[in-house]
Amino acid sequence: MAKHVSEVEDGFALNRQRENAKRGKKRKVKGECTIPPPPVKHILSSYTMSNPISKRAISDYVETQARDEKVQHTERIMSEHVVGNDYDCWDVHTNKDRYWVITNPTNLYSQHYFPSLDYTLSFHIGVMLRVMALQRGAPSSGHKSRFTAICDDGSRRLNPTTRQKKLRFPSRGHEMPGNSDPIRQSVT
Repeated sequence: MAKHVSEVEDGFALNRQRENAKRGKKRKVKGECTIPPPPVKHILSSYTMSNPISKRAISDYVETQARDEKVQHTERIMSEHVVGNDYDCWDVHTNKDRYWVITNPTNLYSQHYFPSLDYTLSFHIGVMLRVMALQRGAPSSGHKSRFTAICDDGSRRLNPTTRQKKLRFPSRGHEMPGNSDPIRQSVT
């Protein structure tokens, strides 16, 4: 009887291959595997498709914001439509750092501090909403006068500057005085 039986001859080779595949074992590669170095950044742009005008605008923006840095590569990664606004997300490589540039309004974020583009986009949208709210300012006295005070007993008291108007609710087809609560009237 032979001492060494090959896997094909013993009839269990196929079963072992299936078990190894289920366990997640990878086959060993014989010989050398060579991973090429990353391409030179200034030639990367020839392999990407984007609008050269917007690409140049983003590069110019980064060079004005990140002083003493020269842009080597600019690539639009994705565009998203969120809350009625379009946001373009760019990956920009300079000779010193790498940045995410997000538009509408445009701002740049170092990838050293913001490694995730998804997180950076969420952060950008939140910051820009807060900035826009600050620019808009506090509500005017006209906006404040439209609110009614709610008393402790649940009744509403009109602000003295509010005029009584009749509100029309098309779904119900009837008019209601401006100081009444449509929800309470529909319940009672």
